[in-house]
Parts: sequence; structure tokens; C-alpha cells
Amino acid sequence: MTASPNMDKGPARNIAVGLCDLANAINEAKPMEDFYADAFKFPRFLYILAANSDWPKSGKLNGLKKKDLYKQPELSNA
Repeated sequence: MTASPNMDKGPARNIAVGLCDLANAINEAKPMEDFYADAFKFPRFLYILAANSDWPKSGKLNGLKKKDLYKQPELSNA
């Protein structure tokens, strides 16, 4: 059995709080105002790491090697 993550801290805290408020409103059959989960507390380096993690796999599916992804384009003097 896996332990559930602690939602008291971290980048997902605002989402967890919003979902708990939504669940309470549903259980009590009360109307609820709109709520927004802010993503600005997600660490930038993790965002960039996640965004760039799939490039080598996509390149391999298209016949490229990992080093091909880092090549600089040749500039032509036109």
C-alpha cells in the first residue's frame, strides 16, 4: 500500500485546499463561488525539467539521436 502525499505543503497545496472546499460544498449541498488554483508556486526548474523531458524520446521516434537535438543550425550567408 502506498502512502498518500502530504497536501499541507508544496506546489499542490492550493489545489488540495480548493478540492477540499469543493468536496465540503458538495457534501453540504451549498453553492460555491469560483476558485482558482495558482500554479505560480510550482518551482520553475521542475516545470522546465518536465517540459523538456520528452524531447529525446520524440527525437528517437523520428530517427534522431540525443546529440542531434543539441546541434546548432548552420547559418547561411544569403
